[in-house]
Amino acid sequence: MRRAIIYGPGLCFALLLLAGCAKVINPTGGDKDETPPKILVSTPANFSTNFTDNKIRLEFDEFVITKGLSSQLIVSPPLKEMPEVKVKGKAIEISWNDTLLEQTTYTFNFGDGIVDNNEGNPLDSNLFVFSTGIFLDSMDWKGSVKNAFTLVPEPGLLVMLYKNLEDSVASKERPTYFSKTKEDGSFELSYMATGTYQAFVLKDNNANYLFDLPSEGMAFLDDVVVLPNKDSLPTALIYFEEDVEKQYLKKSLAPSFGKLQFVFNRAVGESGIERLNGILTEDDYLTEWNVGRDSVTYWLTNPQAGDSLELQIVADTTIDTVSLVVPSKDSKQAKRGSKSNRKGGGIKLVVQSPAKRGGADFFRPLGFYLSHPYQSHDFSKIFFTTKKDTVIDTLTIDSAQISTGFRDVQVDYTWEQGRQYKMLITPDAFVDIFGLTTDTMQLSFTASSVEDYGILDLDIVLDQPDHQLLVQLLDPNGKIVQEDTMKQVGTMHYENLRPMQYGVKIVFDANNNGKWDTGNYGAKKQPEKVVFYAGQIEIRSNWDLELEWIIEPTPKKE
Repeated sequence: MRRAIIYGPGLCFALLLLAGCAKVINPTGGDKDETPPKILVSTPANFSTNFTDNKIRLEFDEFVITKGLSSQLIVSPPLKEMPEVKVKGKAIEISWNDTLLEQTTYTFNFGDGIVDNNEGNPLDSNLFVFSTGIFLDSMDWKGSVKNAFTLVPEPGLLVMLYKNLEDSVASKERPTYFSKTKEDGSFELSYMATGTYQAFVLKDNNANYLFDLPSEGMAFLDDVVVLPNKDSLPTALIYFEEDVEKQYLKKSLAPSFGKLQFVFNRAVGESGIERLNGILTEDDYLTEWNVGRDSVTYWLTNPQAGDSLELQIVADTTIDTVSLVVPSKDSKQAKRGSKSNRKGGGIKLVVQSPAKRGGADFFRPLGFYLSHPYQSHDFSKIFFTTKKDTVIDTLTIDSAQISTGFRDVQVDYTWEQGRQYKMLITPDAFVDIFGLTTDTMQLSFTASSVEDYGILDLDIVLDQPDHQLLVQLLDPNGKIVQEDTMKQVGTMHYENLRPMQYGVKIVFDANNNGKWDTGNYGAKKQPEKVVFYAGQIEIRSNWDLELEWIIEPTPKKE
């Protein structure tokens, strides 16, 4: 006989209270799985010999997937075709149609291309090795690849070794062994046969293991690689791109009234312009090149708005024909193309100066430039004023040393350190080639003091080369602040340096042409050597710094 159990009201209240206060907590799922998948069984076993099959099978301790394996997988020596990869639960099967070479050790490097199905942890051992012969080859070769001009590591490049020692073998056949450079530019080739090899590094733009495109960069060694290598130090290779790009015109435009611009893909030596649908003499234009000589501006001295120009542009051995229309002074095209336009329409003659930021170097001329070339000027309409105690001193520009170009003016005057100045340009101080004149303009600036700058004496110590050195002082962005040609090793003296961190780069100018030159594979010419000062050089205001830079000599061939 069952008995009914009746709880008292106090117990019922307590149970209800507990139920109301209880919190619902979701299950956490446990710690994140960071354990990589492991190979339990492989067919054949890793490091097997006398291999004769055309596939390998890997069985794992958990479910796996492939992740970019087609780009990660490296088979060395290379197969003619990429192997086929099939994922079957906890197993992966890799097969191929190629006939393997006899008495050869093969390596399959999976990179991070095989991961577990849950967290994407890569395989714990990404190298699989077997031999078609009776033993495994055991030679290895390590090194690194850096950019020839910047010395920055070059990742993702093919590093290849060839048994064939003939010239230009990299253009004719696939390598005997290969690997890829890592993010830090380092590489390692393993399980190779004893022997003598030719080395070549390739940026393989068409993925065929051949140097067969002009755009493909490279690196090569002057000497062969002998395995085993008596020198255990990693090999350093210098990556470069050959200077094979042909000259061409990238852009042509008429951005504003009387202004024609042409941009090229590289620096121009010989140049010229000719009008095909009319006459254009040298008196009809002024020519202005940029610093790198890869862009030129032609200022038309007598432009006609709406005039259609058929022009032939010559840059070295390249000839291009372009059609341009001269915009009007008030056109929208002119407004878009010229920074000198003001609200109200049309182009204006404007004076600009770096000193508009409020400061000017006391030790150099004050420079300013005009938005267009000027054909006449009246320096009596330009004044400098400075307040000294209670007296206002006025300096006319005629009392300073003046040098002018057709768009810039340099005022060489002994500026008093720390003094505040005002430059006043009154109307008609300049008249440009289009008949435009300047408006009233006032510019305030303060001449700097010697205490605002620092001094650097850099003692360069190295064996005296048989050619000149290009010593470049660099700002934090790598831009050249100052470049000097050093014909005798010694001390570089830099003064009036603005406080910041600087770098120093030296180009070993082997052909004494005043610039860095790249290499050439066919001529077996390496790019010109560059070195960088280790770290940054911090310059402080009102501070002198002396440094010694010891540069190790380049090892000479025996």
